[in-house]
Amino acid sequence: MTDSTIQILHVDDDPHFTDLTADRIETAGDHFIVETATNASEGMEIIDSQSIDCVISDYDMPGQNGIEFLRTVRDTHPELPFILFTGEGSESIASEAISAGVTEYKRKESGVDQFELLANRIEIAVEQYRTEQELADLNKRFELALSETDTGIWELDLDTGTIYWDETSERLFGYDPNDSPSAYVGVGTRLTDDEPGGDTIPADQPVESDVRYRPGYEDRIHPEDINRVSEQLEQAIKTGEQYKVDFRVQPPDDSERWIQAQGVVEYDDSDTPTRVVGIQSDITDRKQRERELQELKERFELAVNGANLGVWDWNPQTDDVEFNDNWATMLGYDPEAISSDLTEWEQRIHPDDRESVESALNAHLAGETDYYDTEHRMRTADDDWKGIRDVGRVFERDDQGHPVRAVGIHIDISDRKAVETELTQAREQLREIIDLVPDLIFVKNYDGEYLLANETTATIYGMTPTEVEGSHEQDVIPSGEESDTFRADDQAVIESGDPKTISEEELTTADGETKILRTTKIPYEVPGTGEDAVLGYGRDITELKEYETELERQRDNLNLLNGVVRHDIRNDLQLVRGHLRMLEDSVEDGQNHLQKALECVRSSINITDTAREVTETLLETDYERVPTDLRQVLSREVESVQSADDSAVVTIEETIPEIDVLADDMLGSVFRNLLTNAIYHNDKQTPKVRVTVSSGDTVATVKVADNGPGIPENRKDDIFHKDECGFESQGTGLGLYLVQTLVDRYGGEISFESNDPEGSVFIVKLPTSEK
Repeated sequence: MTDSTIQILHVDDDPHFTDLTADRIETAGDHFIVETATNASEGMEIIDSQSIDCVISDYDMPGQNGIEFLRTVRDTHPELPFILFTGEGSESIASEAISAGVTEYKRKESGVDQFELLANRIEIAVEQYRTEQELADLNKRFELALSETDTGIWELDLDTGTIYWDETSERLFGYDPNDSPSAYVGVGTRLTDDEPGGDTIPADQPVESDVRYRPGYEDRIHPEDINRVSEQLEQAIKTGEQYKVDFRVQPPDDSERWIQAQGVVEYDDSDTPTRVVGIQSDITDRKQRERELQELKERFELAVNGANLGVWDWNPQTDDVEFNDNWATMLGYDPEAISSDLTEWEQRIHPDDRESVESALNAHLAGETDYYDTEHRMRTADDDWKGIRDVGRVFERDDQGHPVRAVGIHIDISDRKAVETELTQAREQLREIIDLVPDLIFVKNYDGEYLLANETTATIYGMTPTEVEGSHEQDVIPSGEESDTFRADDQAVIESGDPKTISEEELTTADGETKILRTTKIPYEVPGTGEDAVLGYGRDITELKEYETELERQRDNLNLLNGVVRHDIRNDLQLVRGHLRMLEDSVEDGQNHLQKALECVRSSINITDTAREVTETLLETDYERVPTDLRQVLSREVESVQSADDSAVVTIEETIPEIDVLADDMLGSVFRNLLTNAIYHNDKQTPKVRVTVSSGDTVATVKVADNGPGIPENRKDDIFHKDECGFESQGTGLGLYLVQTLVDRYGGEISFESNDPEGSVFIVKLPTSEK
């Protein structure tokens, strides 16, 4: 069905008449198509399901008559052409039909001419209906378009000075249209004088001279803009030019709001302006953006000047270039001496940099890169060279894609280049230092790729640092098993973020030699990329392990020798002692010599015990301080020394307090040697030794006092040295050396002082277990 086709519904309870009518109407024109129905209900079904342009209905029908049918149609199709074509005709029916909104009322007549007339009436009614529909649609689209753009409509009647505006305009001014629905009318003023405020006459009274119009809504326009609006309106009326002006309005909330009004002047047949019609819209956002753009421009200029950026604007078609002042002064030139030609830039590029610069520029001009970005040197006014970073971009191309405008900046990077040079030199020096370190230093990423390897690392694998860096460990490390182990450690450190130390690990060199390393690995972030990696340094302890092994072997031999020597000497001395005791009852004159011999034997036996303890102490590498019962240890040693020498008197003043000190199972050697030393170096016939014990919060103090000759002044500074005694001394010096060593191990202190009136006092301070 084309746009010219007219779809007709004929409703009549006489099917013969509907067929006849359809035939006659369709004969009257090919564009007529007639659908038929025998009652109103059937007719509504067709109207609801098809596009009907006109309804023809009889009046007298069963169910609903023609007028009732008309009312039903008008409920849903108020403008659809409806012709009441009936044989029942009367003034009352006609009046009722017209009241119900019938389009045409026609009585059935005899003859075929009535159908031609009916077809003509149908065509006229449908054409008018369609025209009205198109106009209504156009108005709806226009209103919708304006509503979507938030655009108001206004009209100025130049004969009366009356201006009208719509609800949208009222909202644009910041007012609620519902508050004053009759307020959208204003009466303007026509001024007869050139100056504002001159004599005025009402706009609806004729005048003979030229006039100027003021719009009729001054209370809506900002006072500072009213004169400009009036002048623009006057100019449009006088010249016929389009009226267009931006102005501020005065909304009730005192907010800033901008309106743009546009209009055209209409004239009568005598070319006299009669009215101005137009639209107006809110441009507050645009004005805000313009203000922001201006502020941005100002900030850009401040930034350019503050950062001393050189700016260039180049036309590649003509090679005309605009350089700002900074571009010239950056290089030491007077801006006035720089012309607007590309040669100003080209002739100053360092010859060694020209090829790379031209290559980068041509690639960007061809569209191969998003930006033109190079660093090169440029000649300064004092014939020196300055580092410049040149960044630009093509902003406009012609229809063929050829660049017609490019804009860019020059940045002075001479300071940065100097820093980079220093940094490069520092990096090279650091690399030299790293390569001189005899330990292995390396950096690997999570995938096992070497990011750094010093000379030692590379050499051990039979490679150079350059060959190692960038290679994966499985391509560098000869042993696949070792590579897997190293890789697992590396990844564990990267994943956990915790350092790891491998005290001993084997590494096979390129020559097949096995090295033992002590390696430390720490998490590392690669500068520049932020990539997670591991930094490791490994020390070759192969010779150290060999030395430790040899030392352990020597210690075992020493222990064996010490045990054998002490065993044999002690056995021989015990045998000598036994024989001497057997001689005591037989010898009378030599009893004094016999006692001296027994004392020497006993002293030798004590020396072997002390030698054993010193040896064990010196060879012990792993010991631990534990709470030790001071009373038990000290009492045992006093009893042992007393029973070994009947001539000596050893006493303990008061009761030894119950206290634990931090020591080990060698604590008894401390007190045994002090007690023995107090007796054997005593010159009295009856050596007397007094032991006192006191305790504080953190320290226990043991004093061993004797009545001997005291310590000579020339020996006080060296008394605790292991080689203090000479051959003329009665002892070896090992006892006090052992005491000093053990007390130091326990974290205590040992000292001595003179006893009153004679002898010496040795003072031992030991930390208690509570500490």
